[in-house]
Amino acid sequence: NINNDNKVFNIHFFNWIATNFKSVIDNQLIEKLSDNDNKIKIGLTWSFPIIQNIAPNRGIVSDLGKGFSVCDEFKSGDLKDIFENCFASNNIPIKIYTIVNDSISVFISGAYFKSSKLGLVQGTGVNSCMLIDSKLFSNEKKLKLPKSYALNDKLLVNTEASFLGIHLKDYLSASDHEISGIWSYIDNDNSILPPHLTTSHYGVFQPLELLTSGRYIPEIIRRIFINFNDNKKSLFERNFPNTEYSLTAHQLSLLNQGKNVGFDLIEEELIILKKITEFVIYRASIILVSYIISLVNIGKFNSLNELDISVVGSMLNHFPGYKKAVTEVLIEKSLLEETPNISLDFIEDSSIYGAAISALINEKRNLI
Repeated sequence: NINNDNKVFNIHFFNWIATNFKSVIDNQLIEKLSDNDNKIKIGLTWSFPIIQNIAPNRGIVSDLGKGFSVCDEFKSGDLKDIFENCFASNNIPIKIYTIVNDSISVFISGAYFKSSKLGLVQGTGVNSCMLIDSKLFSNEKKLKLPKSYALNDKLLVNTEASFLGIHLKDYLSASDHEISGIWSYIDNDNSILPPHLTTSHYGVFQPLELLTSGRYIPEIIRRIFINFNDNKKSLFERNFPNTEYSLTAHQLSLLNQGKNVGFDLIEEELIILKKITEFVIYRASIILVSYIISLVNIGKFNSLNELDISVVGSMLNHFPGYKKAVTEVLIEKSLLEETPNISLDFIEDSSIYGAAISALINEKRNLI
């Protein structure tokens, strides 16, 4: 896990990664994974937006979400160079063979192990990946495709789904507005401040992620609970988290199981907190299922009887009631619309498998 005080991508962060890498790899494994230049072959899963139009093992660092930032030294830098140079300074010779988004990794893993048609990330953030007919691309998108891919019938697309959902601005709680004041700058035709990667003043704005992901759901719950409670001073004196993002999904999971998490709630407060959690999760489930159904329609999967979606992310897998609520809403939707029976298949270590499979493909096809 990455603590909040270690969420700046600087030289110390990448040295920390290299140190952890060194602690889990032995000489036998190094020998097995090394290429002809005695460099360890690495496949990298990167769960943030990157600009990747030169080679499949290169990616330009872009702006970040999920509470992360990047130092000026590495802003607009190439991840391949950053990782290889930082590892070399720690006496670990590596060569990056691929850089893939985590949504692509879970898709590759799911397609390899279970013939999944969609990949879904539902953890700290939210995203998805699918194969899309190239003819569905806009002319502008087609012009940006590398020439070697432009003629393919289908293309593997990282949807960057977190930037969708601006139309939900009319259905928000006060806590949503507290978390991101950007909602208040959106006018009726979304022209003033649409979802964006970054601006000099407003930063990143990812609507779908703000409403359904593991970083924000506990904070929404925390704020609603505090605002509901009449005696906030008493609540804080009993150690209830009173700073932003200080209530974690793990703590809420333990509370739901009746376990001690270091702060005391009276029975009435615990009942209220569980009820708030239930409502926030149900709202997130409706939004997430609406997005999944949209993917089904875009991918033209309606004719299938069964549709497997490979999933990565502890939030959907472990947070109390989330998967259950999503499954129930999916069933309701399937009865109202012509959609297949959708199953959510959690792929353990998909970020590792997906990157490894992609690296092997790039090596075999001489794409690096």
